[in-house]
Amino acid sequence: MNITINPDAESQAAVQAAVDSYNASTGESLTLEQYVARVVEADFERAKSDAISTRAKALEAAARSLPDAKRQQFTTEATALLQQIAAS
Repeated sequence: MNITINPDAESQAAVQAAVDSYNASTGESLTLEQYVARVVEADFERAKSDAISTRAKALEAAARSLPDAKRQQFTTEATALLQQIAAS
């Protein structure tokens, strides 16, 4: 993915200061581009994690609304399906 970003001078200086601080604290020597890529990748991972959590909460709410026998059936079948998928 290629993205063009045109920050103003003040933004550029602020981000460069963040890069310098990051490099000093980690002992790395990332370029501005590498640092921005790492930040964006971390944000993508957070978004993915949030989406997974949202879907899991929706499944949990749906399962809780089922009568006991149906909820137990759902839990058993969902667990078996998860194990099957994980093993494939």
